[in-house]
Amino acid sequence: MLSTIIVSPDEEFREHVRNLLEGSDQIEIRAELNSFYSALDSWIFDEIRSMEPDIVIIDLAPDKEQGILTLEKIVEISKHSQVFVAGNNNDAETILRSMRSGAKEFLSRPVETKPLSEAIGRVSKVHTLVNKDKKRYGKCFTFFSAKGGTGSTVVSTNFAVSLAEQTKKPTILVDLDMQLGEVSLFLGLKPSFNIVDVADNIHRMDPSLLKGFVKRHVSGLDVLAAPDSLDKVESVSAAQVGQILQFLKNNYEYVVVDTSNSFDDYTVAALDQSSTIFLISNTDLPSLRNAQRCLSIFERMGYKKEKIQLLINRYQKSLEIRGKDIEETLNFPVYWFFPNDWPTIINSVNSGVPLSSINHTEIASSFTLFVQHVAKIQPLKLPEKEKKKGLLGFLKK
Repeated sequence: MLSTIIVSPDEEFREHVRNLLEGSDQIEIRAELNSFYSALDSWIFDEIRSMEPDIVIIDLAPDKEQGILTLEKIVEISKHSQVFVAGNNNDAETILRSMRSGAKEFLSRPVETKPLSEAIGRVSKVHTLVNKDKKRYGKCFTFFSAKGGTGSTVVSTNFAVSLAEQTKKPTILVDLDMQLGEVSLFLGLKPSFNIVDVADNIHRMDPSLLKGFVKRHVSGLDVLAAPDSLDKVESVSAAQVGQILQFLKNNYEYVVVDTSNSFDDYTVAALDQSSTIFLISNTDLPSLRNAQRCLSIFERMGYKKEKIQLLINRYQKSLEIRGKDIEETLNFPVYWFFPNDWPTIINSVNSGVPLSSINHTEIASSFTLFVQHVAKIQPLKLPEKEKKKGLLGFLKK
């Protein structure tokens, strides 16, 4: 059965096409959208990507320009989907633009049963073959600091290493702090290439070429480094960053992005591409105030609340401020608390050894459990005699 989404601001059009499709045992209508693409509603198109519909039917009549923009966006985010557009059959220019933008079929409006069935039949013939080769998009986790010094790079690097080690799935960490990126330093790596080299070659990028530009960590994690010179930063555009992340999501199960603590164009490109945004804050008043501002900005950018996860780093239970106080102040739930263990962290950073290699520390265990929670990994059960009472106690909220 083929899954389908209908996109049109025209309720009569949606109802008409729905009536045509509901009589077919080949089609399942997955969703109907009553608006075209806009940055404000970008989260809707994240949902489309996750649905991976076989067919998307777009009505161009209400607004030709917005309809074609929507077509281009769907082609960009959902390579698997076959896009049908409906419009005026006498408008040769629109038909040509639609085909060039990636539409597979053009249906004359009003849509009739026979041409629609024939178009669906052509998709159905290749559906089985496409399904065999279909690859789901990898998940993109972006880490963003509410304030400088909250530990975004520590959290993102250790998360990425532990994610690669525990899942054994292709994982890449991208250092998107274009001016002061320190991911390579934190992991003890000396990469020969960086994101500038990938941007320069994105027009001809393939998996084999990418391997030459990334650095493999001993954990199995691939790392795409930040520019090694400020002079090179300006040569990379935000659009290229978007293309790079899109390519990486096609080739990795997990893409982890460490950003700067500012809403620059590169960061916004990463936030748009993200499955989940991890907002990191400390418990001090300036950090929490900035976290509140960030949450407000995310809302104005059109991100769903479910896309944002709040992390509190360097949390001390002994402090007067409690987790509940933070949640009430920000009116937002805390997803995870990382305990404060500065000596272990600074030793890890200075030695270039991730926390997963440091045993029997509370902070290392916290990262292990954090990854298991995010990636939905079933933790290994220790033999009864090896269980330690209270091992998970420090994470309970």
